[in-house]
Amino acid sequence: MGIFMFLLMFVIAPIVGLISTFGLGIEPWPVGLVVALLGFGGLLRIIYALMFESKTRTPTSHTTRELEPASTGFTTSALPPQRDRTAAEYASPASGNWREPEIAIPTSVTDNTTKLLEKESDR
Repeated sequence: MGIFMFLLMFVIAPIVGLISTFGLGIEPWPVGLVVALLGFGGLLRIIYALMFESKTRTPTSHTTRELEPASTGFTTSALPPQRDRTAAEYASPASGNWREPEIAIPTSVTDNTTKLLEKESDR
């Protein structure tokens, strides 16, 4: 965490300097404040971590833990129940009820309109 704060100083300080100088037209004193807070704060956090924190990580409460199979108490499988229908009950499509795309007669959208126009011109 301390290294992140220290490196974040190199990103935030120039942005704050540009905003304060060109955006607000004031002296860039906020840059010093950012350097002091993030730079020195990051270094102090690194020193604190080296002195007082343990080297190994302990599991926290928000991490997920694996349950042992014996401790769950579940006897059912993870799969859904078996279905009553077999594959033989499903029928394949009957032959002759469909046409091949090459044989099918294409219908035209303009046929009906042309017939209506011909009837109007005959009147």
